[in-house]
Amino acid sequence: MKTILKKPPKTLPEDIGILKEMASFQIPMKVNEMVRFQTYAHQYDLYYICPRCKISLERDFMSYCDRCGQRLDWKDYKKAKIVDSKDLHGSTHK
Repeated sequence: MKTILKKPPKTLPEDIGILKEMASFQIPMKVNEMVRFQTYAHQYDLYYICPRCKISLERDFMSYCDRCGQRLDWKDYKKAKIVDSKDLHGSTHK
């Protein structure tokens, strides 16, 4: 026997906020920063940074951040600003 709901369940305002937050991860954000790490005396490694969580990306040109799930837009990646690793505060990077 099927039970048919006469009224849909109420959606609470906090539920709507959570749904909006979840949906916002699907809107692509431009990758526009790289972090520079010094590896040797005068050598550096560069890693792109997720625009949402500000953590370095595991690989270039991924569709989504492997840490927070943000969808990424790589169209202007060549214009990315380089940030020195010692200038980043409170972030975890490679």
